[in-house]
Amino acid sequence: MAEYNENNYLYLGAQEHINLPSHKLQTIDCLSHPTYNLILFCRECNGLICSKCLTNSHQCHSMCNIDLIHHEKLEILSNQREIINNKYFPFVLSEKSKFEDMLSLHTVSYKVEREKIIEKGRKLKDEISKLTNILLSEKEKEYLKIKENIEKNITKIEQESNDLKSSAILIEEFIKSNNIQDVCHISDAVQNYVEGFVIERRPLSFQTLTFIKESDNAYELQKNLEN
Repeated sequence: MAEYNENNYLYLGAQEHINLPSHKLQTIDCLSHPTYNLILFCRECNGLICSKCLTNSHQCHSMCNIDLIHHEKLEILSNQREIINNKYFPFVLSEKSKFEDMLSLHTVSYKVEREKIIEKGRKLKDEISKLTNILLSEKEKEYLKIKENIEKNITKIEQESNDLKSSAILIEEFIKSNNIQDVCHISDAVQNYVEGFVIERRPLSFQTLTFIKESDNAYELQKNLEN
């Protein structure tokens, strides 16, 4: 590994300075110049560079030392952790609960209405049995369609929850890391994910077919709208 003195490069390019506690960061080789260590962060190129990179193509760029960018990226990770834990997690859990409650309402309604239809079917003559089956089929199709739609929403919310958990785990894994390259990569990735996360309030209304008795010889299903 080539020997270098970081102080030799502190004033090359537009440099930023900050009083930070000393970080014992992991030494990382430059991919372009393997015999040199990564010692600076180029803000214009958004990447870590070595002294060779600096002299070759970054002298007029704005840059800072790796302690500073390490500190900044950890701050970003910390902020994203707060957003995930305090904003997004509560939201997706609330959304999931909302859809589970709605599914429960539809399940109860389905069972009640199904029993009404079956009970009425027992009292009717044979010619009504076909209509009973039609009504049951119609009610079941409606319920299964609603159930499928709600479960799709729950699955989507669960996936969002899992993605948030994965991001939170990544943050916890790298929040204490001394590998500046990994911290930069994970920080940028998590920041892009969090900034792209969409809080979508999915509309819900309780609309279902209910059994109405008009006479001993007639059945009817009509829309019962309950918000």
